[in-house]
Amino acid sequence: MPSTRKQTISRRLDTAAGEGTSQVPQVRAGQSEAQSEMPSHTSSTPSPPEDIRRHPAPPVPPSSTPDQDMRSALQLLTSLVASQAQRQNTGAAEKPVSTRVRDFINLDPPVFTGSDPKEDPQTFIDQVHRTLRVMHVSDTEAAELASYRLRDLAVLWYDSWERSRGPNPFPAVWKEFSEAFLRHYLPVEIRRARADKFLNLRQGNMSVREYIMQFDSLARYAPHMVAEMSDRVHMFVNGLGPHLINECTTASLVEGMDISRIQAYAQTLEYRKHQQRAVREQDRGQHKRARFAGYSDDFRGRIRPQFSRISAPPVASAPPQFQRPRYDRSYSGPGQSSQASGSQHHRDTSQMRPPTPHCDQCSKAHFGLCRRGSDP
Repeated sequence: MPSTRKQTISRRLDTAAGEGTSQVPQVRAGQSEAQSEMPSHTSSTPSPPEDIRRHPAPPVPPSSTPDQDMRSALQLLTSLVASQAQRQNTGAAEKPVSTRVRDFINLDPPVFTGSDPKEDPQTFIDQVHRTLRVMHVSDTEAAELASYRLRDLAVLWYDSWERSRGPNPFPAVWKEFSEAFLRHYLPVEIRRARADKFLNLRQGNMSVREYIMQFDSLARYAPHMVAEMSDRVHMFVNGLGPHLINECTTASLVEGMDISRIQAYAQTLEYRKHQQRAVREQDRGQHKRARFAGYSDDFRGRIRPQFSRISAPPVASAPPQFQRPRYDRSYSGPGQSSQASGSQHHRDTSQMRPPTPHCDQCSKAHFGLCRRGSDP
């Protein structure tokens, strides 16, 4: 190999000498054959730019392999990515704090005072965390922005908590802030009580919509119980009423069923059952009205005429001697009242006497012996 290179160089020198040129390429020590073949710069060649003269390119290695070229390309790509990430981080850090606070306030996160009994600490943490995720802020900025929404007694608690972290502490992150906040305003006993309430939640007399609201609100206090979507669906279906649980249990077995779809299905199923019940009640009412109208026609057409044809049963008459006297209650004036009463009494008395026997001697009716023969 060295002899071949020497022959090539001598051949080129002979050619240059034969052509009468004064510029003969010289091969420096350590210079490769490819570099020796490069023509030398003449005065007619334009000068390189100023930045190239100031920062000359690194010398080309005498020889390179494909592995070395690949390694060099990867190193260059890595340096470019690192520089780009550094420029992005520098731009985010240079963003004014006032701009981030203004963006946070424009998203309208909730405010927590710590003095209103209607305030829910868990709701405050959940809504603020949702707002911070939209802004894509860091954990340290999240804790700082969340503390900005504290008011009244909550500010006093935050200052006390900051002092309890010791002198010159590291900036608090979101997880540290949220855990300390819930530990103070939502003790573990209350969270356990709400978790138990979630386990015992049943629909009962509530509508499906009201049951969904209670379910989603209490599920936050038992995240380990509904960590998997299948567990969440099972807990929801298990608390439904007996008129919905059978159909929803079958629907929950469908592959890919999630909590949103099963809740929508339960609401739709309840609405259909209400409509069916309303139709049945309407049909039942119409049937009752028609039946009542038929009974009325039958009563007017058959029952009432039968009563009109029925006469009162005859009353058995008692013997005259046991019948009570009848009095004429008609008023005939003060002068006739005693006479009418006397005649009525005489008539009633005669009715009560036995009949007078007929006498054969005198052909008259009388009691006792006949006196016809004894008269003078």
